[in-house]
Amino acid sequence: MLIAVLGALALILGVVSFANKGQNRIAGGAAALDISAIAFQFIAMYAMALLVVLLIAAALSGLGFG
Repeated sequence: MLIAVLGALALILGVVSFANKGQNRIAGGAAALDISAIAFQFIAMYAMALLVVLLIAAALSGLGFG
């Protein structure tokens, strides 16, 4: 959760940098890095949830329930 909050804060600071006529490459790079960091957190969470489901299915299959 903290990663998403810090990523959102960094994204806001990148937008502020762009609005204050900062360098476009730095502001764009900051925005891209922040969005990818936030997206990675949620993708990793869903991947772990999928892994748990697969492990439960494998365990049930091994026990003869599936």
